[in-house]
Amino acid sequence: MFCKTKNIKLFLLNTPLHSIYRSGIPVQYQNELIRFLKTNQVQTIDLSKFDLPSTSFQPDGDHLNSSGAKKISLYIDSLLLITK
Repeated sequence: MFCKTKNIKLFLLNTPLHSIYRSGIPVQYQNELIRFLKTNQVQTIDLSKFDLPSTSFQPDGDHLNSSGAKKISLYIDSLLLITK
């Protein structure tokens, strides 16, 4: 409601994940996220399958290192320019 009244575009960001990490996420969690987004009509920038080399991730596969963060930040910046 706040975002609507202030004319703010709200996006949820689904960040890049290493394919090994992504494959370990239970299907029921993935389905719950999809249900939540549809139910609440949330706009999402889904980068979970963004093609980054393994060297762009921290060892946990869930977080980007500085190299990966720079690459994805430049990409997000280009997306936001398009949505203005």
